[in-house]
Amino acid sequence: MRNIPIQENISVIIPTYNFASVTRKTLCAVISQSLAPQEVIIIDSTESNKIRDLVNEIESKIKIIYTKSEKILFPGEARNEGVRLSNFEWLAFLDSKTVPDKNWLKNNINLIIEKKADVVFG
Repeated sequence: MRNIPIQENISVIIPTYNFASVTRKTLCAVISQSLAPQEVIIIDSTESNKIRDLVNEIESKIKIIYTKSEKILFPGEARNEGVRLSNFEWLAFLDSKTVPDKNWLKNNINLIIEKKADVVFG
């Protein structure tokens, strides 16, 4: 049995490589979820500072952890780095070009609770 409710125990991990404008939309959609995560982790493999700059421009009550990789990471490597940086038990992964709808986290958490699942894909 979990001690902390799932709703208070979520990290969203977003690996990114370029695509700053879409990454901005993705990040804004995550921080405006109907069920907000506790933190958002951005793993940036971009050679420029565009992603860092857009993260610094966004105001959020949700903690945003930004890390710049010293080398280009494949998406799986970047996700693993995000897992290492995460402070919470439940992890939600998004690609930087995937803009979730407003109820994305809430709907998936409801599935986890309803089905007593350990993971939801899709």
